[in-house]
Amino acid sequence: MLQAKSGFRDCRLQNFVIAFSDGTGNYSGKLIAGTVSYIPGHFFDIKILLEGPFDDSVMSSNLAILPEKQPYGAEPFSFSGKDFLSDFPGYIVDWLLIDIRETLGGAPSAVSSTSLFKQAVLLTDNGAVLSSDALHSPFAEFYPSGNIYLVVYHRNHLAVMSSSPLAESNGVFEYDFTVSSSSFFGGLSGCTQLSGGSYGMVAGDAGSDGSVDNPDKNDIWLINLGNSGYLQPDFNIDGVVDTIDKQHFWDANAGKSSQVPE
Repeated sequence: MLQAKSGFRDCRLQNFVIAFSDGTGNYSGKLIAGTVSYIPGHFFDIKILLEGPFDDSVMSSNLAILPEKQPYGAEPFSFSGKDFLSDFPGYIVDWLLIDIRETLGGAPSAVSSTSLFKQAVLLTDNGAVLSSDALHSPFAEFYPSGNIYLVVYHRNHLAVMSSSPLAESNGVFEYDFTVSSSSFFGGLSGCTQLSGGSYGMVAGDAGSDGSVDNPDKNDIWLINLGNSGYLQPDFNIDGVVDTIDKQHFWDANAGKSSQVPE
C-alpha cells in the first residue's frame, strides 16, 4: 500500500497505434493512432540487515509470531497502509517501513518534510527487501526530479538512511547498506558491524523513539521479561523476551541514537 505525498503525480504521455486485422493475419485495415497518459514507476532493489536476528551470514526469525498486518500504524510511525500477508514464506524475517525522500541538496537536507512516500515491506533472511506479497521488489509510481534518499525503519532497531542518493538504472533504484559503514548516513554512528564483516541496523530501541536508552530497558524490556510473542523488546525476534535481549543488544548499544535527519 503506497502512501503518496499529497498532490505528487507526474503523468507522462505514451503514443500508441491500434491495427485492425481481418483474422487471417492481414493488418491492412483501419489504423488508429493516439496517446495515453501514464504514471512512471520504479522498483527498489534494497539490501539491509538487522543486528538482532543476524547469525553469521543470515537472519533468523519466528514466523509463528509475525503479524499478518504491517505493524507501523501506531505512533511514532503512524503509517496508514493496509499491507498484509496471511501466509509467510520461510525466508521472511520481519516487517520494515521504508521512506523515500527527495531533495535537491545532500543527505543532511533529506529531512522528514521531503518524504515522497512510505511503504511497508518485508525483510528476507539474506537481507533482500520485498513488497508485502513476499515475491517482488517494492514498486512505486513516481517520477523523481531531485536526489532520492532511502530511510529504513524497524520497530526495535534504530532507523537508518542512505549516505548517498540512490542510483537508478532502467527504472530500478538500487542500494546495499550491508557492504560498508559508509553506506549509512552518519557512518559507524548510524550502524553496527556484524560478524563476517557486514553492517546492519542497531538493535535495542524498544520504544521506537530513535534512541537506545534507559526507558527501553526499564520501562519496556523489564516489564516484558519472560513474555512471548511479537514484542518490542524481543530484539533477536525469536519470540521470547529474555536476558539475551538485554545483555547482547541493549547493553552493547546503550547510548546510541539514530542519525536520520528529522
